[in-house]
Amino acid sequence: KLRMGNNDFGWIDGSNFTYQNFYPGFPRSGLGDCLSMDTSTSNGLWMNVNCNTKLPVVCGRDRRAIPQISCSSDPYQEGGIVTSPGFPYSASTPCDFFLTVDGGKRVKAEITLEGNKCCDSLTLYDGYIGGKEIATLTGEVFNATYISTTNIMRVSWKPRGGVHVKGMALGFRGI
Repeated sequence: KLRMGNNDFGWIDGSNFTYQNFYPGFPRSGLGDCLSMDTSTSNGLWMNVNCNTKLPVVCGRDRRAIPQISCSSDPYQEGGIVTSPGFPYSASTPCDFFLTVDGGKRVKAEITLEGNKCCDSLTLYDGYIGGKEIATLTGEVFNATYISTTNIMRVSWKPRGGVHVKGMALGFRGI
C-alpha cells in the first residue's frame, strides 16, 4: 500500500519507493492520499485516490519467494483437479500426467484447454508409454470428455510457446 505525505508517495512499511507508473499529470493535489492502479484501459497506470475508496488490492512479494514451475511428481487422485504447471498464469512448461483408476475400470477425463492453436497441444493416450492415441487437442476446448480403454490414461501437455494462455485443467474418475 502506498501513502502520500508531504506530496511524496512511499510504501507504508518504509521500503524504498524505486518504481513509479503514474498517469501523466498524476498524482494530483486534492484527489486523495492513496494510489490506485487502472487495469481496465491502460497498462496498469497509477492515479491517486481517496484512501476510503473500496478497490481491489495489490500485494507485493520478493521474487525469490515464487516457486519454480515444474511438473508434480505426486500421484494424481481420482476426483481431483489436474492442471498444467503454472495454470492459469503460465502455460509454458511441458508435462506428462499419468491418470490411474482401479483395475477393471476406464479413465474418464473432462478437459478444459486454453492454448495457442498454432503450437500448443494436449495429447491423450491409453496406458503409460506406447499406448494408442485417444485425441490431440489444440486451441480452446471446454468441458470435452474422453474415455480410455484401460485403467490408465497418459495426458501429455506440449506447449510450443504457451504465451498469453492458461494451459490445461482436467478432472478424472473411473467408470
